[in-house]
Amino acid sequence: MILADWNVFACKFSGNEQTAFEQLCYLLFCKWYGRETGISRYINNPGIETDPIVVDCDVIGWQAKYYQVALSQRKRELIDAVDEAHKCYPELTRLIFYCNRDFGAGKTCSDGVQDPAAKTETEDYAARLGIKIDWFLASAFESSFVLIENEAIARHFFSTDSSDAFGLGLRLVEQSKRYLNSIDASVVIKGEELKIDRSDLLEQVCDGLHKGNSVVLLTGDSGVGKTATAKDFLSSLADDSVAVVVDCHGADAWRSEEDLLGGWRGFGLSDVQRAFQSTDKRYLLVDSAEYLFESQNRSLPAALLGFAHDGNWSVLLTVRSSCRREMEELVHDVFESAYTVVSVSGFSEDQAHDYLIRLGYTDKYFSIASVPPFRKPIIAKVLSKVMPGQITSEEALRDFVLNELYLKCDSEAESALRKETVFWMASRRLSLAKMSFTPDMKVLERFRKAGYIVNFDMQNVRFAHDYYEELAISALLNHLFSTSDSARHFLAELKPDFATKKILTDWLIEDGDVNRGMLERLAEEVLGNEDVYLKWGECIHRSMLQSGQTAELLSQFSLELKANSWAYASDLGKTLRRSCMDIDFETMERISNSGFEGKVPLQEKPSGHGWKDYIAFLYSYKEEIPLEASFGFVGVLDVWCKSNHSGETTRQAGRVALALIEKIEHDSDRYRYNDAEETCVTVILEAAGELSQELAAYCAQERDWDDRKERNHPLFQGMVKDSLSTRYVARAIPNEYSEFLFNAWTIKANHKDEFYEMAFDCETEFALRDCGRFHYPTSAMQTPVYALFRADWETALRLVCRIADHVADSLMHSDFADECLEASVRLGEIDRSYIFSGRLWTAHLFGCGSDLYSSIMMAFERWLLEVSDVATPAQLEHLCFTALMASHSCSVVSIVVSAVLNAPEKCPDVLCALLSCRAVIMLDKERWINGRCYPVVPPFAGYYLHNHDREVVSKYRISEKQISNAALQVQLDNNLILLDGKTSASDHIHSIIDDMIGSSDEEDAVTRWAYQQMDSRRLEVVGNSDDPNHPGVVLEINPDEDLAEKLKQHKATLEDARPSQSLAFYTWAHNGWEKGAQFNDDFDSISAALAHAKGLTDSDGAALFLRDACGYTVAIALRDFLNELLESELEWCYRYVSECLGAANAYSPHQDSSVDALVKSSVLSAARGVGEFPIFVARLVVGPERALHSSLMEAIGTYYSGNIRAIEAFLAGYLTAGKFWDKRREGTFQLPAQERRLSNDELMDLLLRNHPQLPDRIIAMDLGVSNLEDYVAYNPKHLAMGFVLVAACSDDVCDPFAIENYIKAASSGLIAHRNASWIFDSQVGFVRQIALWFIKAKPSCYCRVLVEVAPLLLQQYVGGRFLSELLHARLRGKLDDSLFFTYWSETYEACFSGNLSDGRRSDPDDLLEALLFADPSWSHVDFESILDYDRWDGFFSKVSRRQKGAATLTSFAYLLHEVVPERLANGLHWCAAVIRNGVRLSSSRQNSNMQYYLEEICTCAVDKLGPEMAHRGMLRGDLRIVFDFLIDQFDSSCAYRLRDLIEGSST
Repeated sequence: MILADWNVFACKFSGNEQTAFEQLCYLLFCKWYGRETGISRYINNPGIETDPIVVDCDVIGWQAKYYQVALSQRKRELIDAVDEAHKCYPELTRLIFYCNRDFGAGKTCSDGVQDPAAKTETEDYAARLGIKIDWFLASAFESSFVLIENEAIARHFFSTDSSDAFGLGLRLVEQSKRYLNSIDASVVIKGEELKIDRSDLLEQVCDGLHKGNSVVLLTGDSGVGKTATAKDFLSSLADDSVAVVVDCHGADAWRSEEDLLGGWRGFGLSDVQRAFQSTDKRYLLVDSAEYLFESQNRSLPAALLGFAHDGNWSVLLTVRSSCRREMEELVHDVFESAYTVVSVSGFSEDQAHDYLIRLGYTDKYFSIASVPPFRKPIIAKVLSKVMPGQITSEEALRDFVLNELYLKCDSEAESALRKETVFWMASRRLSLAKMSFTPDMKVLERFRKAGYIVNFDMQNVRFAHDYYEELAISALLNHLFSTSDSARHFLAELKPDFATKKILTDWLIEDGDVNRGMLERLAEEVLGNEDVYLKWGECIHRSMLQSGQTAELLSQFSLELKANSWAYASDLGKTLRRSCMDIDFETMERISNSGFEGKVPLQEKPSGHGWKDYIAFLYSYKEEIPLEASFGFVGVLDVWCKSNHSGETTRQAGRVALALIEKIEHDSDRYRYNDAEETCVTVILEAAGELSQELAAYCAQERDWDDRKERNHPLFQGMVKDSLSTRYVARAIPNEYSEFLFNAWTIKANHKDEFYEMAFDCETEFALRDCGRFHYPTSAMQTPVYALFRADWETALRLVCRIADHVADSLMHSDFADECLEASVRLGEIDRSYIFSGRLWTAHLFGCGSDLYSSIMMAFERWLLEVSDVATPAQLEHLCFTALMASHSCSVVSIVVSAVLNAPEKCPDVLCALLSCRAVIMLDKERWINGRCYPVVPPFAGYYLHNHDREVVSKYRISEKQISNAALQVQLDNNLILLDGKTSASDHIHSIIDDMIGSSDEEDAVTRWAYQQMDSRRLEVVGNSDDPNHPGVVLEINPDEDLAEKLKQHKATLEDARPSQSLAFYTWAHNGWEKGAQFNDDFDSISAALAHAKGLTDSDGAALFLRDACGYTVAIALRDFLNELLESELEWCYRYVSECLGAANAYSPHQDSSVDALVKSSVLSAARGVGEFPIFVARLVVGPERALHSSLMEAIGTYYSGNIRAIEAFLAGYLTAGKFWDKRREGTFQLPAQERRLSNDELMDLLLRNHPQLPDRIIAMDLGVSNLEDYVAYNPKHLAMGFVLVAACSDDVCDPFAIENYIKAASSGLIAHRNASWIFDSQVGFVRQIALWFIKAKPSCYCRVLVEVAPLLLQQYVGGRFLSELLHARLRGKLDDSLFFTYWSETYEACFSGNLSDGRRSDPDDLLEALLFADPSWSHVDFESILDYDRWDGFFSKVSRRQKGAATLTSFAYLLHEVVPERLANGLHWCAAVIRNGVRLSSSRQNSNMQYYLEEICTCAVDKLGPEMAHRGMLRGDLRIVFDFLIDQFDSSCAYRLRDLIEGSST
């Protein structure tokens, strides 16, 4: 417990005891009377310390008396105090005296000790005035109320403990107030105060903070009033706000948080946080924040902002414009929220006129009011010292101030001394190689009195204003330059540290425009001397690019810049990308508003005229640019064109990119420049608006569209990219582009690659080619079509209709011809015929087999839906009829239906036309049913464009609407008239309904009901709504009597099976399969469930909703209740299974999810020998290749496990039949589609004629491995599929299949066919089963097996799947740590041992990602426990020593950022090792990820390991390697800034 020690109090507040005592008493008075928000008072409040308070009937005041003498000696003072209190507050009834002394004892008498006279006389005098005195004396300060209940207060006033955060807070607030009081917010001219109107600036500050931004940057040149603006804002805050100021002028000497806080020893930022934790409104002003970067402790800037972020402080930073960029990066690194930049420019021109008039300037001098320096408030003070008109230019202003500093002296000796002193003061910021001057204290004192400096000592000096400091530094640099005999000697005078380089750059930009020879001479020296270039090249580059002489200097030094393969020119481009950039707030805000989660990455845009001059330089010499230097140049072009899509500079950038692409194409080693070529394509696409002639010519070129080499050309690939990438091409040349896309995508004749290998690929059936691009996941943005619609809808519509017709015609002559039918739609006076197919109708919804076609139609739908929202009825009708007339494909019709469903009231004519076609009604009904059963394409992680597109389209809720409802809606609106202006839409729909029902067959109940349920004339009111949220009447359709009877029977069936009206039946069945059947009131037995499923399958249409539920029910019955089934129930189950699984081999856009359950239950029944199931399963195994074969093989491996003979028979039969089907497909491919199509029975007859009784032999187990040829004779796809059977019976004890030989044959076959379109699924399935075998059998031969499958693991996206299975097994406890590590490390050894020939190796990026736990699809929550072993550090170290390349480096950076951030110190060494091995940039996505994660871990390293850098040379060296890589490859401004910080901390 703290004691009330008045000696500690006096020592702690020496010289300020009375003020401190008043504050102590004020706090205690407020605490006692519960006045937590304080009590109002005036400065020097009369009579008592604050306004009196009213408690019950008393009016109470108080006074604080701190005495060094006995209290009795102050009797007169106490009585006077009572008298003064009464005069000021006559209503006062009680007065409390707080005093640090107790009264001495009075006289002793028979009644005891009497009160002292001073006490009684004071009380008596007060009583006569109607005031009661209460005493709170020294003893009261020792009470529990003070020392226990208010311990924080007591600790502050009576303790020397360094943990006194409460006192620290008070001192910081007072310190901040004193600092702000020293800031002049106004200018005094001739005795009059000139108030500066900063209302606009203050409003911007308020708006920035009110928007939720935590930080406001006040930027501008020195002397414009940044700090004064901050002062005005803080002064306007409410009394319950707290403001703390950090003055950064002395940051170059800061070493700890104590220095940052103003020298309060023993305290850190955490103490400040604790001191103000109970204050809600906290503001932090960081003044002159540019000096933060000069701190000797490089972690302090981030620590200060991190403190503000963690404590939810509102932050104001004042920073000079020249350092704004660095400060913005630091703020962005720390704060996740956006920030506001407020530019302060000093006086407005009108305000400048005003102060010039006050100074006596005449009209002829008013032009200087527009000169920036004269609009600085500090200059108004300078001008007040001279005669009006004496200073009329910036040069004269500078000369005057310098004259005041060191020229206006009585003697030359004194002038020289003052000049040396000024240079010494400037050198405190500017690091000189030699500086041995000792300042004269008398001169410094004169400067202080004159107002040029505020304080000084023998080591440092503080200028009164930054403007004076800038002038002093400029004078010093001018002096050094003018007295140096060469530019090299001038530079040798300076130390190349961060602060000096920054100051030199600013000086060259400002003064270099005045003395143009300075920059020229320095550039000549730097470009001509390698040693000087290494130290000062970056600085001179920045000056060249930001001065007004860029174009002249580039021209003058063109030979030097082009020397050494354009090395200097390339470096200059890197500096441009690093230093001449602004934060792109618009883009960042757009990203933030788009739903982006997490911290928005820093977005930048080019800034300054240096960009235009540099790109013009490249354009002038575009034919001379060497390819080895192109990597850096194309990066410059790319950055420019991403932010500037038009203009002469953009045209020049595009022309340079075209020239480079042409040069690369003719180079013998062109693949070295793939990255540069890819970036060139991006530049061309972004600059398309300025390259219309060139791109139109490219689109019109004669070319062999079937030539893969032509289609793989980078520019060709760029032209068929997504809509975001190609939007400027679409705007520039819509017609030529449309023709190009049609030719690129459509196949004009029979053309298939590896036809027999891909049973379910429909791309070729559609006669489309994807041009080597994946269009999955399907999206309106996956192709350029949406961009073309936005640019020129008529051209885009013609393209879509041509493609739709092409596909429809192709399907009519393909294996899918049976799905197609022709039907007509009445369009006005003509009947137009269309090709209808369920596959084409839902191509834009559920997929159709061609992701390219689905994406094209999705683009059409999205555009038409968006237009339907804004178009007038006439416009929308015109659009829809134009589309319907331009095509004969139902795909176009289906999308027109979407527009009608979205806005039926706008297009009644189109609706009537659609209603005239029965196929439209039926397919729309099926689309609606499937839309309720199957979700629209789901979101995919990492596919922002796709996900956003799905969100946009889903808001229209088309899947919930039907054309029949749209028809009803139109009929109920009696005001809708058709285009003829006469006919009511309602009447016309009635006429169509009557015609369609009249022309339909009497037995065609489906058609009749479809049209009757959209007939408004059949509506009748049956009651009122019970839903309070949707009041109104309930309507029902009244069908014809015969149809009503059928519907009544159907309704009775549904009512008997009440759960089928909801998802209850499906939920019961699905959960029953997954977890075991739980019977309830709806289904009290398996017989009841089967009866319900049978009823659904027997009723028309009902099974469409719940076919999966029926499938699960049958599977449950066979798996769990086989012995309880009646013979009739078992027969029905078999019949249902055979119908579902025995369908003809055809692609289905949506396969029932219950198929897998039916396969497993069928195989289980076969293994049990139930009825016809064994022969049925055998026939499935030897049947034509189907999608269910994978599930079939896995089920056989599971349920026949241990039965080696049965497994052998199934494998032998499967491989034998597979070889037969391959041979047949090869021989029949050239036949017409109609002759190729055979029924299942016909296909089985063909097989049995060549292999009699093959299914029976499988059941009899009369087949085995001995019946097979060598494994290599079989299709590797079938070997891969059958491996699950081999693995089921193979381990170290039993190996009937010679599993290593089997794996070798399958692996080599899959590698031999690695370019086939079918290969991926087979490769993945095969390595996945090998991983599962490793996990289960733990074979001793795993090393040899890994060597065999290594070429497969190196195929793209294959190895990651293998490792994923191992990882999941470890997380589930199926592998121990030791074996998991062994498998993992041996996989690396097998794949990267160097023994694989280049011909067998693919791009291993994803495998490296997985090996380094950097696969972004994995959850890293549990990785810490897995990797918490030293051996993993050894593994990562080994990989870093051996591997090189972008994938490895990106993966290590991801590992350190996301998975094991605690390994940061070791991880930097791993990254540095990879960089030493060599890293070539690859894809733009990977490059972007690499840069982001490397910058993040470097920032984290500087923040967390910064204090250790000076003592850990290897760590610092590793970090420098990473910094240099980021700067060289990405021109990373973040790395550039951090590198300078680290270099500063090590000096």
